[in-house]
Amino acid sequence: MEPRDLDGRSILAILVSTKDSWDHATVSGVGRWNGSLLSLECSDPPISLPLAADLTLPVAAYPIDRLCKTLEERASVRSVLTGNEYVTVIRVPTVPEGARPIPEPMLVAMAWAPGWHQ
Repeated sequence: MEPRDLDGRSILAILVSTKDSWDHATVSGVGRWNGSLLSLECSDPPISLPLAADLTLPVAAYPIDRLCKTLEERASVRSVLTGNEYVTVIRVPTVPEGARPIPEPMLVAMAWAPGWHQ
């Protein structure tokens, strides 16, 4: 995927701390491409994060049925993805205050998606 293709698109980011892999959460925002830098601009919490286009998947490609064992898990993951066109993983030094909890089945995707487990 080209970075310019994510400009203006709604993106859910799974944030994982580089200091503590058990510290993780999600934020939603809009992709912004300025011609040389792709970022995720969030309003709640108000942050801007660098975004890697090659680690971003369309929500439709997110393997919910493969990752979730129960109907409850599927519903939990779908509720987090609702309203977003893409999903990605971003490693951050610390997860920002105000980021939302992540359903555990979503973390399994880091092992499944190319590049997410790095």
